[in-house]
Amino acid sequence: MTESARAEITNGIWLCRNCHRQVDSDEHRYTSDVLFAWRELHEQFVQSELGNSADRILGEQQRAALERFASYPPLIRRIVIDKPAGWEWRLTAELMRYLNAPLFRKLSDLREGLHAAPQEHINEEEAPEWVQQRLAEMSRLMKPLDGLIRRLNQSWGEPGEPGSVEDIHHVCRLFRASLEQIVLFEERVYFTNGPKSYEKVLSLLRDIAGSQADKLAEIPMFLDELLLLIESEQAKDHGPPQTITKTITLEVSKARLDNLVHEFKRAQDLGCLTILGVELLLWPIVSVL
Repeated sequence: MTESARAEITNGIWLCRNCHRQVDSDEHRYTSDVLFAWRELHEQFVQSELGNSADRILGEQQRAALERFASYPPLIRRIVIDKPAGWEWRLTAELMRYLNAPLFRKLSDLREGLHAAPQEHINEEEAPEWVQQRLAEMSRLMKPLDGLIRRLNQSWGEPGEPGSVEDIHHVCRLFRASLEQIVLFEERVYFTNGPKSYEKVLSLLRDIAGSQADKLAEIPMFLDELLLLIESEQAKDHGPPQTITKTITLEVSKARLDNLVHEFKRAQDLGCLTILGVELLLWPIVSVL
């Protein structure tokens, strides 16, 4: 965490001197999740037992807003409540990390051979059409990502205007849904057995979509860097407004495509089959945050 993020209200809890010393001396027992839970419970107590009617109404509104985040990490709930500076980007980064971490781990497990799934078998006659179907499917899987990045930009609001918690959450869940489909696609490709003549083709198909999905992991890191820059700018005199962009390009390298085309045609020759025309996807999709 940056010094600024560590010191802001979202990351703060006020304790007496004795409890403060006890917490600091046993970080394994008093984890951040425990401390966040303490703070939530105490705020609920203050609003319901010590506050006035306006405080109680505010507390009920906050609890209603947090219902959809009940199973999420406490830090996400705190960002939703406190809305610190740059909260739209903080919320997006934490949501994408939390929602997508299991899927990126599964992709990693696939690559390392740590994951097993039912095998799919294709014969010599089925192989050409199966390969072309997977290529078309891969292209369809990539297309929504550009629109999702544009929608994410919109969810943050116009400059000077607050974003929408609901819209940010919705778009982040759509990103996860797209990533889930990519993982399922990769799993199918990894666990398909074909004729010997198509072994290299199947090998080249693996991880094309997954390697593009990896680029989505850059979004939270970019937002972290953006927040660091904002904090450093706040510490200095305000200069002219800056425009900062992050370009995410989804495309397959020409070398890999050429190799795939070569092996696909070679496999057809070996199988004594003739396919008129071979179409391979070449996005690219260029998205700007």
